[in-house]
Amino acid sequence: MNTLHVITSSNISHQQIVELFEAAGRQRDVVVKRMVVGKTDYGQLANLHAHDMLYRASTLTSANILFKACVAQTGVKMLYRDKHAAIYAGENVVYNTLLHQAYGLPVIKTIFDRTRCEELLQKYVHELGGFPIIVKSIGECHGRGVRKVENMRELLVAIAELHRSDIPYILRAFVQHKKCARLIVLGNTVVSSIAYMKPADDFRTNAGELVAHEEKFSPNIEATAIAAVAALGAEYGGVDILIGDEGDYYLAEVNTPCFFPRAQMITGTDIAGAIIDHMLAK
Repeated sequence: MNTLHVITSSNISHQQIVELFEAAGRQRDVVVKRMVVGKTDYGQLANLHAHDMLYRASTLTSANILFKACVAQTGVKMLYRDKHAAIYAGENVVYNTLLHQAYGLPVIKTIFDRTRCEELLQKYVHELGGFPIIVKSIGECHGRGVRKVENMRELLVAIAELHRSDIPYILRAFVQHKKCARLIVLGNTVVSSIAYMKPADDFRTNAGELVAHEEKFSPNIEATAIAAVAALGAEYGGVDILIGDEGDYYLAEVNTPCFFPRAQMITGTDIAGAIIDHMLAK
């Protein structure tokens, strides 16, 4: 019998992922087992076999290390092009953005220099199109660590706080948008897509009370999402694309893994089943 091992933590959202995999697994004669970070014996990784499948639900560093150790030591099926892609893969928005730039994808204009020099910062603000700009902390999610700064004084204060706390960050152009597309890519296909609507009292679409609905996007946007996942050596990911007020669009980030239950519940698409089918086919 085929087995899907899901790397999780105690986070309640992971239980939703496991339950959806269990339901899909019952229809496909696939057993789902949890590998909980901090409670998994690395000495038992050798018991994983070539017909086993592996999915990382947790984004914790410890979960990422466990995932890479499983991939390196075994022949499990996973959602990456090959072992090397899986081991080298990161979730750092800096490296991912640089990769996407290298592939010519429509990324949001970004400054990676973490200078505190006011003269340089004034130059960078001009390159980003002027105020307001975005200061984004690295490693946060759901809109946390994302600040919209309106002037140089606010920018200097924000950067000083981040330097004191030794928190890495990037500077980005502010994109005026009404919604953010979340496209779930699997292989060379967008299997599901939803739109997050920007609340009237916030510039972020993915913070606070999330308002989302099913939406099909243009072939160009779908192609961008597929290319963004492939550029990372991955076969699966949740791609966030900001849709501008004039119909322009910008690649914000790729989340792999991503929290797919929300899209599955909204669209009714069996994303968990599609993931299992994809790995079974490998």
